[in-house]
Amino acid sequence: MKNNKGITLTSLIIYIIALMIFVGTMATITKYFYKNFKEISINDRVTKEYTEFAKFITEDANSKKIESTFVNDEGHELVLKLNDLTTHRYKLKDNTIYYTEIQNGTALKDITLCNDVNSCTFSLSENILTVSIIFKGGNQYTTSYTIQK
Repeated sequence: MKNNKGITLTSLIIYIIALMIFVGTMATITKYFYKNFKEISINDRVTKEYTEFAKFITEDANSKKIESTFVNDEGHELVLKLNDLTTHRYKLKDNTIYYTEIQNGTALKDITLCNDVNSCTFSLSENILTVSIIFKGGNQYTTSYTIQK
């Protein structure tokens, strides 16, 4: 009798089915991994942008050069006039918070601080400035500052 060594058709089909199950499982795990990685990446970006925003507004709120402070009726714009004839403006426009430094009617700096903002509200009560920001991902930050005059 002849001794056949090799892969039979049945074992080949079993190997292919097992390989397809393995590849499908790995694809599913990889999909969830990248989805979670993307969420972490978005949260890191939002945190970084808010930290940059907080740096600017904290520096302005602690400045001893503030002459006057103004918040518009909707609460989407904050204007700080300094006694060195410089104006710092924080404004929510098109889901983005901008910082503009103006001197003698000319914009010296125009910086984008935060993107993907659902809402940003500035409120001023006596010398307390409260800033509330809600990002599209659901992250919410509310901070109060004491304005030095």
